[in-house]
Amino acid sequence: MYRGNLQNTGVYDTRAARYFGEQPNWTFQAQSPITCSPVVADGLVFFGTEDGNLFALDARTGTERWRFFLRGPVSNPPEIFGGTVYCVLPFFGLTTINARSGVEIPLRGEIADLVSPSPLAVREGAIYVSAESGHHAIDVSTGEIIRSFDIEGFGFWRPVVGSATVSFGGPPWVEVVGLENGESRNRLESGNSWFVNEICLHNDSLYFFVWQGYHLTEDNETLPRFLMALTTGGGFDRHYMELPQDSRTAPAADAGIIYFGGVSGRFYAIDIQAVAMKWEFAAGASIQSSPSIAEDLIYFGCDDGALYVVNKETGALVQRLRTESGLPIRTSPALCDGVVYFADTGGSLYSWGSADDTSGINKIVVV
Repeated sequence: MYRGNLQNTGVYDTRAARYFGEQPNWTFQAQSPITCSPVVADGLVFFGTEDGNLFALDARTGTERWRFFLRGPVSNPPEIFGGTVYCVLPFFGLTTINARSGVEIPLRGEIADLVSPSPLAVREGAIYVSAESGHHAIDVSTGEIIRSFDIEGFGFWRPVVGSATVSFGGPPWVEVVGLENGESRNRLESGNSWFVNEICLHNDSLYFFVWQGYHLTEDNETLPRFLMALTTGGGFDRHYMELPQDSRTAPAADAGIIYFGGVSGRFYAIDIQAVAMKWEFAAGASIQSSPSIAEDLIYFGCDDGALYVVNKETGALVQRLRTESGLPIRTSPALCDGVVYFADTGGSLYSWGSADDTSGINKIVVV
């Protein structure tokens, strides 16, 4: 699942990749820039490319199982549920594909007419999506709308689904509604600010970044940036702290810590309760890859062509994996069963590492 869960925290409930050989387990060249983060499910790796192809590879060998041509660049990560791949092209429509065969599954019901700019989320047989017609929950078996949420605003982000709430958002607003009754729990509008990247749900609060005074027609790189939180139970939004000026990636959240990277090459960990920086790490170039977490390790890509693995408690470098291409890595890594999957801007997808050192050759080497 993209970012590890429906809360967008970046935490993967799987064994961490700890042991790395000098070369990847395998590399696949898509012959086109990879435009969305990989997703691993049911022994397959799914990802999309700028030339409009959605791929499925064997996660163990990297062998191509199938590719499906869509109508435009695949920028939204696919969602996999019940053996079906759900893929939304921004401002086009939804395509559903059999995950094993790569054969298109005809859409039924009201979902066939939905046009959405954002990724969707699937939970317990319901699709949550922001579309041109509004914000909906849709039955996966019938394609009919279960509930339309009374929310104002055009949504761009993947809906964030918790145990009792679902949250929708776009750059100038965020709203939390109840899963059962659809009633609004909380809402925040930005005024003269701009909410950037994705939202994540951690310990009953939504976390997201704000650029104060954002304007579409101006250079916004020098604007003040803040970490914000909105409680899902109806409390007031909380203004946590001003962020470093270079903050860029979507946040990851685990055990009361927010993690993110910046364009200056700094990677940050913020203690939410202390409202203070826990640690910083200096990478070799700009960081535009949203971080992923498994067990005690954090993984993120860098524009220097390396994937970094650091200890989430201390920020100490565990491994720096240099790709042969040396091209920027800007997708969010995916983790499954001790292997990390990531892509560079040149169209190469990599599988690297293992949970156990069973070969007698692979060793962790701090570079």
